[in-house]
This record gives sequence, structure tokens and C-alpha cells, in this order.
Amino acid sequence: MSPRKPSLEPRSLAELREAGERYGVNFTRPLINSFRREAPARIGQMLEAARSGDAAATERAAHSLRGTAAQIGATRLAALGRYVETRSGGDTERLQRLAPTLESELNRVLAELPGGDEAAPEVHERPTRILIADDEPHITFFLGHVLRAEGYVTDEAGTSPAILESVDLFRPDLILLDWFLADTTADTVLESLEERGTRVPVIILSARDHEARRLRQLERYGLLDCLPKPIGPHVLLQALRDAGFPPRTA
Repeated sequence: MSPRKPSLEPRSLAELREAGERYGVNFTRPLINSFRREAPARIGQMLEAARSGDAAATERAAHSLRGTAAQIGATRLAALGRYVETRSGGDTERLQRLAPTLESELNRVLAELPGGDEAAPEVHERPTRILIADDEPHITFFLGHVLRAEGYVTDEAGTSPAILESVDLFRPDLILLDWFLADTTADTVLESLEERGTRVPVIILSARDHEARRLRQLERYGLLDCLPKPIGPHVLLQALRDAGFPPRTA
């Protein structure tokens, strides 16, 4: 019998280290710390939501687990999260059967992870304003540091009310908008902005596949692009350039 493959994809952590060297930020350790905190909690939330019959909460917890696992290269755990998110439908019995596999894979990932540390300080702000609208701390941490290092000014919001408030006060030039937030979805946020007479260019971030027709319908709200998660710095920065938002210096 061939040995079982590692639970971590080495290339993912290597890319994080390379990005950290480029931007002068230690991405790897804070993201690992975030995973250690979030992944066990998300699995617990997922199982509790399934036991209570809350399919939407089960899906949100699975979506979050998928994102935090994919960010550090825990591909099998991310795939398990995706399975629950897209196929379980809040099925309590199915999730209970899957629970030992989830917990076993989580323990394997934790055993393979290197140690954690504190986050590095932020760099100086620059003129172009980008709102990172995502409820996942590991995503906002990573994207925020990349963008600020490239000369963007950033703000963060994880719920629909917080996004609307940031649009009013922070006045972003562009919104990086997660498709699946804790309290709503991206299309609802865009509709709310439209109802207020506010239109801000938007790039959607999503770990899901969406029909091209559905995305085209959102173009009338200012949608510029849709990028898959997890997203690397090179892909993000190129998308910003393509959308007409290159880094600007003071």
C-alpha cells in the first residue's frame, strides 16, 4: 500500500512565504494561527447547526472551513468543507457520519503545520481606496497587507450594514466583495447599494462556481470581475490593473 499523501500542499505555504518576502510581511505564521483558531470552531459550528436542522448555518460554516483550509493548502480538508457546503443540505445523519473524517483530517493538518507567530506591522497608506468586504479574518488579513504594501488604502467590513457604512464613510474607489457573507450574499449587497443610489465598482471573490449568465446580470450594478478563492497576490493585482485600478503612489 502506498503511503498516504500529506494533508498540506507544500506549494501553498511556499507561495505565502514568497509573497511575504516580497511585501515584507510574515503571512505564513498569522494565517496558520488563524487556521488553528477558526477551523476547529467551524467544524463545531457545522455539526451543531446540522443537529439543530439549520441548513443555512451549516452551509456558512462549511464555506468558512473551506476558505480557511484552502488558504494554507489543506486541500483535503477544504474538499470536505466543499462537500458539506454543496451536497449535505444540512443532513444531520450524513454529517454525523462525516464528523470523524473531518476531525481526523483536521488533526492531521494541525500536526503538519509549522508554528505560529504574531502579525507584522502595517505599512503606510496611499490614495486608492479599496473596501475588503469579507467576513473571514484570514482573507482580510492577507488581502489587506498585500494591497497596503502595493500602495492602496483599505477598509474592512464583514456584514451588509458594515459594508453600507463603509461606503458612506470610507468612500471606496472599489469593493472586493465576497460572494457569501455571514448575513447575506453579494447580489443582495449590490442591490442595496443600487437602491441607495450608490454605485461602486466591484470585484467579487468567491470559492464557488457561478453561472456566467447570473454574473452578467450583476454588471448593471458595477460588477467588473469575479475571482476564485483562495486568491494569490499576483492574480489579484493583475485583476486590479485590468479593471483600471493600478497601484498609485502618494
